[in-house]
Amino acid sequence: MSDKKNHVSSKIKIRLLDEKTPFAIKEAFNHLRANLMYSPKKGDGCPVFATTSAEAGVGKSTVIANLAISFAKCDKKVLLVDADMRRPVLYKHFGYNKKHTGLSELLSGIITDDKEALCNPCPSLDLITSGCVPPNPSELINGKVFDQTQKGRPATFRLNELITGWITALREMPAGSRWEIVIPYNLGYGSRPAGAIKAFSTLIFDITLLDVR
Repeated sequence: MSDKKNHVSSKIKIRLLDEKTPFAIKEAFNHLRANLMYSPKKGDGCPVFATTSAEAGVGKSTVIANLAISFAKCDKKVLLVDADMRRPVLYKHFGYNKKHTGLSELLSGIITDDKEALCNPCPSLDLITSGCVPPNPSELINGKVFDQTQKGRPATFRLNELITGWITALREMPAGSRWEIVIPYNLGYGSRPAGAIKAFSTLIFDITLLDVR
């Protein structure tokens, strides 16, 4: 069993650009990097690149990982994000644990500081892995809800009328304070939709607590 694990790790390591990579392969990624660097851009923000394909297993993750390394080696600050939350592999490429905190925890609101999800596999390159595989990835990606049903209007609630995330936050809030609270799906409506709110939605509220009676 250990021999198999060692074989897999060695195979993954060879796929990434390093000093042992053949010159022709390095130059292929450098050429791709140069084409992207000098392609037309809109606005002054950081460029964003994505890889996708119609089929699985054709090398998307290997290409984007090596492209990120190529950018990092020319002193470009790079953030690589693995948004494949069904069959993620970038964590393997860089030698991280499958359950490392990542994108799914950020989107679900389990963590709110993106620094908690960052890995730094090499200089100038930061990585956000996919995180734990969620039960419904498409709903997690598309399910962030900014509720405005009571915007600007006071409302009165009983604690037993609220979802768990609200109750937890309100117990900590002093009267007169204003908080933005992020409620992960497991402390909100969970796997069940509620009106316009989709299943597995992260809920974000801007709350001013006027009074507690």
